[in-house]
Amino acid sequence: MAVLIHAFPFVTESGFDRNVAAVGLSINGFGNLVSKVAWGWGLGRFSPRLLVPVAFGVSAKGVTLILTAGSLNLQVLLMVGFFFYGFGFAGTIPLSEYTWARYFGRGYIGAIRGAGNPPALLMSAAAPVLVGVWFDVAGAYQ
Repeated sequence: MAVLIHAFPFVTESGFDRNVAAVGLSINGFGNLVSKVAWGWGLGRFSPRLLVPVAFGVSAKGVTLILTAGSLNLQVLLMVGFFFYGFGFAGTIPLSEYTWARYFGRGYIGAIRGAGNPPALLMSAAAPVLVGVWFDVAGAYQ
């Protein structure tokens, strides 16, 4: 969530205009959309133990490209980064749900998710605030 919430400020602070930020977030959404079929297909053919790190790796590569593009002021690289972030992030959702159910079993998934979701949601809520604090202290997102 921190990446999406801080996308506009990051892109504009990096010297791009707001239209570039809007296009970047649209490309992020497009990457998210088209990846659903790819991750579903992959889940039917490969182990989630392989796919989960791939999804997180693609997402992390996207964030790395976004940060690099901001430092170098490269608009094309920025758009590629937004695509990769959206593509990878979209995979983490169905893959994590499948993995939770497969690992803990359907009989216990409600209790496990009920215990695991509140801390995860708190961390998700805190992350954008912490990134904002980092920007205020460091003066940059990098």
